[in-house]
Amino acid sequence: MSVENLIFKAKEELRALLGKSIQPEDITVSIAPGRANLIGEHTDYNNGYVMPLAIDKHTVIVGTKLNERKIFVKSLHFNEKKIFSLNDIKFKKEDKWVNYLKGVLFFLTQEDYKFDHGAAIVITNDLPVNAGVSSSASLEVSFANFISKLYNFNLDKKMIAEISFKAEREFMNISCGIMDQYIITFAKTSTLLFLDTLEKKFEYISFPTNKAKIVLVDSRVKHEAKQVLNERRQECQNAVNILRKFDNTIKSLRDVTPEIFEKYKNKLPEKLRKRVEHVVFENQRVIQTVDVLKKGKLEDLGKILREGHESCKRLYEVSCYELDLLVDLAYDIEGTIGARLTGAGFGGNTINVVYSDSVNDFAKVISEKYKEKVGFTPGIIITDPVSGVV
Repeated sequence: MSVENLIFKAKEELRALLGKSIQPEDITVSIAPGRANLIGEHTDYNNGYVMPLAIDKHTVIVGTKLNERKIFVKSLHFNEKKIFSLNDIKFKKEDKWVNYLKGVLFFLTQEDYKFDHGAAIVITNDLPVNAGVSSSASLEVSFANFISKLYNFNLDKKMIAEISFKAEREFMNISCGIMDQYIITFAKTSTLLFLDTLEKKFEYISFPTNKAKIVLVDSRVKHEAKQVLNERRQECQNAVNILRKFDNTIKSLRDVTPEIFEKYKNKLPEKLRKRVEHVVFENQRVIQTVDVLKKGKLEDLGKILREGHESCKRLYEVSCYELDLLVDLAYDIEGTIGARLTGAGFGGNTINVVYSDSVNDFAKVISEKYKEKVGFTPGIIITDPVSGVV
């Protein structure tokens, strides 16, 4: 569904929610994309490098002011209506997805922003939920931008990204880095974001949209991963604690160069050594990808992405049968430049870079071959890198 159609549908639902017509100038609209990560997996919470892009699937929020200090919100995806008071912005387990909105409002109040009125809001999306394309960060960023417009806060992009990150990390208590909120906020058309998550600095890297497309293939499986991912984060910290005994300049795995890893790797238990090896060389793969794209050597991406997937599979151990299958199938299809898992792992999507003239055949073949193996078809999103929240 196009963004225009999403907005039209949300406006119609808003009028139905309020039971009256609304003047166009009284309606506020916010649109935020989803994200995929080309390379740099599980490096962001280790203060490393990442290279995400915004994808052409979106979360749309449409709303208007209300006199009373309450938020009336309807999600078309969940087909739910919720009401909460701006005088009582607290996490409540039963509020589920609404807590993401509360988190944004909570941290805005911590920055001394005041809400002198409420709002009626409708949320809709064509961005898949729980598919590893950052639907939660897209919701947070879209809502922060919506609130900025509605209340005339004029938040800059960095504030929108940081408030949204805090909503997820501290209010929702989800172990995440800053990557998702930054790309969804700062993205530009036809570019990737080479992001240093430690310094919070980034560079736009052109992607050759005239030659290739990004294809996300959704495995349509999601294995329970939260506990394992929390374990991975703790394992990384445990490794830092050990390595710091030998080099006190190490504050995070970002500080571990390939040379330092080779010097001290035998000081680490095997499991921790594997985790560190992934992070150290995944950071190097991000840097290699920057070089490849700047030089226009698109064909060299294949080896980098393949190595990235194998590292996630063997060293960080966050892949699964379905993701491995999709990657193997992709490399057997003519026109594929590279493929690997994207996101946390244990299901969700693979990201594939495919020559433009082969993209339709790629989508057809991988869908057929995957169904032959697992009994159902994957989801397919074909996209160029798009712009961030507006």
